[in-house]
Amino acid sequence: MKLADIRGRACAAQGPRVLDLNEAGGGELPADPMASVTPDWRPEAEALLGRVPLREYREVASEDFSVPVPRPSKILAVALNYRGHAKEANHEVSGEPVAFPKLTSSLCGPYDVVELPDGCSMVDYEAEIVVVVGRISGREVQRGSTGRLIHPIPDLLAWTCRYVTLEPGDLIFTGTPEGVGSSRVPRPT
Repeated sequence: MKLADIRGRACAAQGPRVLDLNEAGGGELPADPMASVTPDWRPEAEALLGRVPLREYREVASEDFSVPVPRPSKILAVALNYRGHAKEANHEVSGEPVAFPKLTSSLCGPYDVVELPDGCSMVDYEAEIVVVVGRISGREVQRGSTGRLIHPIPDLLAWTCRYVTLEPGDLIFTGTPEGVGSSRVPRPT
């Protein structure tokens, strides 16, 4: 079952067609997309989806897709977790993960316009396992594999739990592979 946040509603998605779980379940399933982080209701949702034909799903525009986890209590990002990225940034590989917090205001949906603050002279792209990696103007700019992570995901979770209590809906950005724009020569325009 693929879940999506469609304009603030929990939906099952099949391509561009979605089914509002709360409406289709007669109010028995959650409407809040944050419910996707607690699996208690999933058996009911899967049973419902087995009964509802695809023709009852409605087609939505790509801009209707919102942030999949709209209100995480924590967002932690791991820096330089790929050897290639550490090398292109001229940094040594750390024995332990280097993590930093991100603000919830840094989240946006997959088709949202990214507003740049006044005076911002440069932005960069990064693709991480918490986002869907796509293509920038039909041109591939980054490629990586989680097999090349310095600190694999289970290790990151164990390490993080030594310092903070993880809760349903928390996000951990696992690092970006090499190929970020700020390290390219010449820099992309």
